[in-house]
Amino acid sequence: MALAADKENAVRKTKDTFFRAIFSKPEAFVELYRRLANAELSEDDIVYVVIPDTVQDLPRYNDVAFVTKDNRLVVLVEHQSTKSENMPFRLLEYYIDTIRHLSITNKKNIHGPKRIELPRVEMYVAYNGFSPLLESEKVIFHDLGAIKVTVQVVDIRYDVLPKEDVDNVNNTLAGYAFYAKVFEEEKAKGKSMYQSYLEAIRRCIELNYLKDILSRKEFVDMFAEIYNYDDRLLEEGMEKQALETAREMFNDGIPLETIAKYVNRPIEKLKDALTFVKA
Repeated sequence: MALAADKENAVRKTKDTFFRAIFSKPEAFVELYRRLANAELSEDDIVYVVIPDTVQDLPRYNDVAFVTKDNRLVVLVEHQSTKSENMPFRLLEYYIDTIRHLSITNKKNIHGPKRIELPRVEMYVAYNGFSPLLESEKVIFHDLGAIKVTVQVVDIRYDVLPKEDVDNVNNTLAGYAFYAKVFEEEKAKGKSMYQSYLEAIRRCIELNYLKDILSRKEFVDMFAEIYNYDDRLLEEGMEKQALETAREMFNDGIPLETIAKYVNRPIEKLKDALTFVKA
């Protein structure tokens, strides 16, 4: 079970990294924001905030965070393929971290007597999972007494996007949603993340989606290496887990033939790896 959880975490992390790389740019974010908020935000009015590089001792960070240049609004976005009722708590943490970052950047003394005006916050989950998003799941509200946190969950799956967005090859969100759809379909066929990534990229190029982004060879190559590296890590982890299980079973006196079938490894390989000496 732990191995399956590690594998799922690796897949999620890599997908989120690709999402972040695309939508951390203002020109792409305004498209995403239009879908999330059903409102317009000027590309010239926003700046990107990178929390990990500016605030010490904060291992957590959200996928995409923007503030307006006059600091009146903070927009926090999490990309999720699984549904979670805990998003208000997580995004509240990110908001506090962002406020800390802004106070440091703008040399505001939060411990001083003068009141600091806090920016308004909008919190969103960009949902891109397998199961449909129910109407009751589109808003997550937590009442903490003095603090009330509301997170809007917006479906960005390719199959639910407006036809005018899907038909527009220059729509970055539609391109990303198509990429994610193909990636998941290929992975469901049993292909590795690396193979699924290459096929998703090929299909996007074929339809002219994400053409400005995918025309940058260094971008495509970078993520090809990330996916390939993640695959290798997963394979190494699975091999290590299989050998550890085999060792425990052998120490419990279970026959080698039974162990080989259980961990789905050749018997000769287990002999070499575990330094078995057949009597």
